[in-house]
Amino acid sequence: MGLFKKKDPIVEVEKALDHEVHEMEHDIQADVDAMTVDNVRSELESLLYNKVYRNKVLEEYDRIIQILGPAGASGTAAREMVALLKK
Repeated sequence: MGLFKKKDPIVEVEKALDHEVHEMEHDIQADVDAMTVDNVRSELESLLYNKVYRNKVLEEYDRIIQILGPAGASGTAAREMVALLKK
């Protein structure tokens, strides 16, 4: 047996996903905590009455759409991951 133990790629992916889920849960809770009436009102006012801010938000949405790709991109990515893990 060698000095270094070979890592199981499935275990490594599971660890990474577990970490990501934990981070997402933390982020979601922070978003929920920030969801006050005053914060929602302020955001809506900015979106409705601040043209520069609204356009920046819309540009960011367009950027996210480009990063994610066309509809079904997450399914394609998942299938690719499974195929790589089966090799």
